[in-house]
Amino acid sequence: MLAHEHNPPALNAVRITYTDKPEVSFFGQVTNVSSGSIKLLFPEPFTKGARVLLEFVPGATESGTVFYSNSEGSGFLTSIEFQPKPHRPVRQLERTEINEPAVVAEIGPASQTRLVARAVDISQNGVGLMISQEFAIGALLRVELKQVVLFGEVRHCRFLGNGRFRIGLLSELNVPISQKKVVSGSIWC
Repeated sequence: MLAHEHNPPALNAVRITYTDKPEVSFFGQVTNVSSGSIKLLFPEPFTKGARVLLEFVPGATESGTVFYSNSEGSGFLTSIEFQPKPHRPVRQLERTEINEPAVVAEIGPASQTRLVARAVDISQNGVGLMISQEFAIGALLRVELKQVVLFGEVRHCRFLGNGRFRIGLLSELNVPISQKKVVSGSIWC
């Protein structure tokens, strides 16, 4: 495999690096996220059982293990499993009111739009957003905040008037962004 550093990453792209070959990295397109894994589409296959490091934005990383990498259409659908996290009960965690800008993108091959939103509350298992676009219940979103990148499922979307919607997102994966943002190679966004 050759490093694909020269190609600008697409929206919802994730940089992936083999932990034993940190000088080689690739970009994959996120297709699905759950609390224990992420599925990405790559132009080339990955080795089953390989340990990898995923970088969602500079400084936001998560390590995992390649579960499978199967040929699908023009690429390879690759599932990466993470260390299991303890079960989080829904709606039993206290929400904290916040007022923070957010960048939101729907996960999927047809989505190429980033939307500006405002995070209005957050808990360990979700985030509340004010946004100018309606999303279907069950839609998968990527949300970038100052200190974390969230991947989750839209649980509710309510029209508030004046072109604004209130979205409740159940977070499946939270990746903290390190404050030092040490990044090898080129910076990407």
